[in-house]
Amino acid sequence: MFNNSQLLLILYSIITCLLSLLSYCICKIDISAILFLLILSKAGLTALVEYNERKIFEVKLKEIKAVLTSQVTEEINVDEVTEMVKQQVKDAKLPETEVVHVIWDGIMNAVQWSGKNQQQNSNAVLRQVS
Repeated sequence: MFNNSQLLLILYSIITCLLSLLSYCICKIDISAILFLLILSKAGLTALVEYNERKIFEVKLKEIKAVLTSQVTEEINVDEVTEMVKQQVKDAKLPETEVVHVIWDGIMNAVQWSGKNQQQNSNAVLRQVS
């Protein structure tokens, strides 16, 4: 049998397909993501709305991390990198705790570490900062 998260994912996929089909059939109506979530909320599918919001949140964090890692690796100007991160955080309205984790991971992934384990290096840096 399916667990709750699997059922939500299946239901989300079905609804997305149905809305795509509906929008294609009826003069190609453009249904925005906000309207889609509003329809789901009104239908009492709040768990599905919350699931979608968590997925969007995770995608935004991954995008910020990927861009940050590539910019640090390419040695882009620090001011440009800082502005990019600030703008993306502002646009996505992300909590500071998550942003700190993403920035830390992005920078740590961009640095070429020596033969030591990356976790050992991270811990050593954290001890020096604390």
